[in-house]
Amino acid sequence: YDLVWTRIPVCSSKLKLDKGKQEPLNGKSLNDIIGMKSEPLLQAVLQNLHILLGALLAHNCTLDHQAEGYAEDRERLQEMFAQLYKYLNAKCMVKDVLPEIQASLQGLPCVLVDNGQLLLKPEQVVCRNSFGDIRTKPYLETLPERFVEFRALMVRCLQIADSITPQQCALVVRLIKKGNPDECEYSLQHTPNEFVLIRQCFVELVAQLTPRSTSAITPETSRVAIDLGRVFLPSCSMEQVSQRLWDRCCLSPADLVVAVDKWSFLRRLNNFKELSYLVPFAWPDSMVRNVPRELGVRMLSEVVSEVLENGVAESSENCLWDSASATAVVAAGAERDSANTIIRLLRSEEFGQGIR
Repeated sequence: YDLVWTRIPVCSSKLKLDKGKQEPLNGKSLNDIIGMKSEPLLQAVLQNLHILLGALLAHNCTLDHQAEGYAEDRERLQEMFAQLYKYLNAKCMVKDVLPEIQASLQGLPCVLVDNGQLLLKPEQVVCRNSFGDIRTKPYLETLPERFVEFRALMVRCLQIADSITPQQCALVVRLIKKGNPDECEYSLQHTPNEFVLIRQCFVELVAQLTPRSTSAITPETSRVAIDLGRVFLPSCSMEQVSQRLWDRCCLSPADLVVAVDKWSFLRRLNNFKELSYLVPFAWPDSMVRNVPRELGVRMLSEVVSEVLENGVAESSENCLWDSASATAVVAAGAERDSANTIIRLLRSEEFGQGIR
């Protein structure tokens, strides 16, 4: 009944014809007498699943929590999907049938999770969630135990990952960004779950793309990084950096993010406000330096350079140092007397000719 009930009429296999007698007619079932099929066709089962998914998604896979029998309805829904998964799991073991099931379910949120309260796409489901107590719902969920036995369907057909992958880390952050298009900043105070989840995804992403045995990315992980497409990274605006607000972050495309490998540069940098920054104080220094370049991230030492100009440069817009701004540059974080001493040295004839 659970396999095709929305698609074709179903008659119980226990039904008997007895012609008014107490005993069944020669002990035969209705199936035996009229030749009714005992197992539905694959196409009918897939059509039934599509209808169910459409109806549930139209209501956001929700039932009235206050309604009588709510818990029983949820349990019944999970039983229904278990029967569907069991049937499709057996079919997935047939080599010629597997592609048909994959094509039918491709791109569909067909995995029931969270005690029957949520439908997710296979790429949002994982067999083992290594994020511990960090709440990943509704962006990523663990495959329910009652469905783990259907590995041919879940792993082989739907390709649900055994553990969290770089693709899923990038996907979770994209979904957070998409779900909060007007959110410019995530903070530990106002959006604690998103803030922690974003940071954990970044840590996991860098860890998986840079093996522990070497800080260099391998050809295989390089291909993975490139295939991730556009990646959003938790970073700091120049304002957050200047105020050292490490408990806040913004999500920026990786190609607009600069990893700060030269902190002394950033302290004296007033321009490039359109960029976002990965800074050592918000992250471990080794992690900042090992961010895969394939993601599009650039190092600060590659974006700017520090030079000494002989006189005032024609345009100091993108220049870290010139004589006109020497006072402001050197005095930042230094005592006034020390700053003056350095400035006099820089402007001296001896310095201009080269100190021997």
